Amino acid sequence: TKSISAGVIVSLGDVAGQIIGITSSSSSQTSFDVVRLARFCSMGIFLQAPITHYYYHALDHYFPPTPTPWTWITLLKLIIDQTIYAPSFLFAVILYLGLLEGDSWGKIETQLQEQYVSTMVANWKVWIPATVINMAYVPPVFRVLYCNVVFFGWSIFLSVVLNGDPPSNG
Repeated sequence: TKSISAGVIVSLGDVAGQIIGITSSSSSQTSFDVVRLARFCSMGIFLQAPITHYYYHALDHYFPPTPTPWTWITLLKLIIDQTIYAPSFLFAVILYLGLLEGDSWGKIETQLQEQYVSTMVANWKVWIPATVINMAYVPPVFRVLYCNVVFFGWSIFLSVVLNGDPPSNG
């Protein structure tokens, strides 16, 4: 059920992202792309949900949740999340979507060079506060669900950014 809910949430994010693209005067997108929607749905089902599930399981195994929300364990989890997991996951998302789109490694590499750093900075603006809340207050059994809710907004951003509109660092 986590994979299905992630697929639905990421799909809804892409639908919103495509609507933004279609209605934006600065975008070249003129019609709804069903194949793109399928790629994003697939990313939620086969990449985001399983990786997030096993990642949080491993994180809680090696660094068990504490009864007090603000501990060095919470800080350590945040540091691991935002310096190891988040950069790796963003790389995996860009690679996965590029491969599904049929892009060459050269095109994927160019997209990484052009968008990775600015997208990672945007990631930190969203996910550092979200991760603090998740690690400090959300019971482990609900962490993937919480991430899916935050990921809805994040997937709108990814849908827009990874399909042509560069992110703003402002």
